[in-house]
Amino acid sequence: MDAVAFLRGINTGNRTLKTAEFARGMEPFRLENIGAAGTFVARGVPSLNALHGAISARLPFATEILVVAGTDVTALIRSQPFGRVAPPKGVRRAVSIVSSPVPRDVRLPMARPSARAWEVQILAARGPFVLSTTRRLRPNRILYPNAVVEKEFGVKATTRWWETLERAAELLDAAGPA
Repeated sequence: MDAVAFLRGINTGNRTLKTAEFARGMEPFRLENIGAAGTFVARGVPSLNALHGAISARLPFATEILVVAGTDVTALIRSQPFGRVAPPKGVRRAVSIVSSPVPRDVRLPMARPSARAWEVQILAARGPFVLSTTRRLRPNRILYPNAVVEKEFGVKATTRWWETLERAAELLDAAGPA
């Protein structure tokens, strides 16, 4: 089984992790590091729980570890939930990976802080993924999608830019079945 692991809140404050070095030291698991935010593609893992436990045991600090099946990531990318057209200039696409299901009574889409002057638009929830777009309206501040997802849905989450999930899917597809 292939999987993608997302670590929440690393490389902030006193919680730093050299992600490439961490991935190299995860034998017998084969982890491929994507960037510095704590995103890893894992090939041939016995189970999602086994990967979660191995990462947790090796981390030098406690943090939320969200592990999803590689097939879920590739299915999301292939579904093209943002469409085939690039976003307008200044708009970024993001995916928040949530630790528990989004409550069913949440009304989507939603915009924060307001529909007219939105900085984050939460568009949809698909399994462990919450899809959003973001734009910066204030020069020195950004409203990050993760904060909106956690506040509005009452769940722990970690957010990655869409390009990170695209890269994870590329790595999974390039290697073929584990």
